[in-house]
Formats: sequence, structure tokens, C-alpha cells
Amino acid sequence: MSQNPLVDANFVSLSAVLLKRFWLLLITTTMLGAVALYAVQLSTPERYQAVAVVSLTDWQTERLTRRDDPADKNPANVGGASADDMSRALVLLKDPALFHAVERSADAKQLSVEHKRRGNLVTLKWTSNSAQSAETELALLLQQWDQRWRQQFIQQKQQQLHTMQQLSSDAPVQQLQQLQFELAYAQQAEPFALQQLQSPKASEQSLRPALWLMVVFGALLGFSCTFILLMLWRL
Repeated sequence: MSQNPLVDANFVSLSAVLLKRFWLLLITTTMLGAVALYAVQLSTPERYQAVAVVSLTDWQTERLTRRDDPADKNPANVGGASADDMSRALVLLKDPALFHAVERSADAKQLSVEHKRRGNLVTLKWTSNSAQSAETELALLLQQWDQRWRQQFIQQKQQQLHTMQQLSSDAPVQQLQQLQFELAYAQQAEPFALQQLQSPKASEQSLRPALWLMVVFGALLGFSCTFILLMLWRL
């Protein structure tokens, strides 16, 4: 699509007039924009992010995989119980008490979770005011999560065992032994359900944009807004 040379010439001419007449105003607003965003940046606290990758322990994976139909050879279905169990366990990360156990002022906004629907691999990202605190707090969060998972598992198995013993005096011995074994394992296993494929690691670089970048952006913003307003005023 061809452009109108007359329009281009008028735009260039008007721009030159505005730059010549209002150069002091443009310089002033450019500096004000840079200073404003510089001040905003200084008032924004530093934020650092730690990343960890976790999966189910081998014992948990084997225990859950046994639920699958041995005749089912579809890779999309085999091991689906492990993925489902991880999805259910992720609900525990929505409990505010879990974050308060890490830090009194901590909340869910500091955590982001990536979990593939048919897998048990989970990536967790935790933000804090320093690289060291981000790593420490994420490690503590993983520990608390694993402990909550253990407590929930023990309660479920104890209830199953109690129900089985109360309702059926001739309960299958093998099933009773399996429940008792899982309870004993859950009480002493460390970790219980989560193995860390990547321990919490934080970058030394802050998530906050560099000061010089904010200064440049503020200067461009101040100049552009003033120039556009002047252009509209003259038109």
C-alpha cells in the first residue's frame, strides 16, 4: 500500500516545528518521566525466585502403579494413578496454614506451580525478598508439604484399617498386612512422598527490571506522551 507523500511531508514539517518551538518542554518532560520511573523502581522491593523440581518417591510410584490394569499397554494410561495422586496432593498447597508454617507473612501469591496432567513431575517457583530466603523458604515449603501429605495418608490408612477390622472379622489377611505395612512405612519414611529432582535454587539476579532500563523507558514515555499531546493540539 503506497503512502501519501503530502501527508508524510506535513508530518515531518509539523514535527520539526514542534521540536524547535517546544524543545525545552520536551526535554523537561523526558527528564521527569525518567526520574518518576526511577523513583518508582527504587520504591519497589527486590524480588528473587527459587525453583525446585519434585516427583513421587520410587515407593509411592510403585505402590500407585500397581492399581493400573497390567493388560493396559497404553502409555497414556499406565501410571495414571500416580499423576492423579499428585494432582490431589497439590490441593494441599492451597491451604494458607501451610504458607504460614513457612513464614508468617507468606501467602499463595509467592508460589507458582507447573504440573503436567498425565505426569507426576512438578515444578515449583517461589519468590521472596532475597535469593537465600527464597531457597530456604521453598525448601521448608516442600518439607511441610511432604509432612501434610504423610499426615493425610496415615489418617486415611488408619480409617481403612479400623473399618476393615470392625466390619469384617474375616478380612483378607493379605490386605490387612498391606495396610499395616503402608502405615508403618508412612510413619518412618523420609521423605514420605516427594523426592527432589532439583533442589531449591535461586538466581542471583532480581526479578525487578534494571534501574537503567526503567530510566530509559521513563524518558521515552515522557517524551512520547508530550510529543503526541502537542501534535494533537496543533492538529
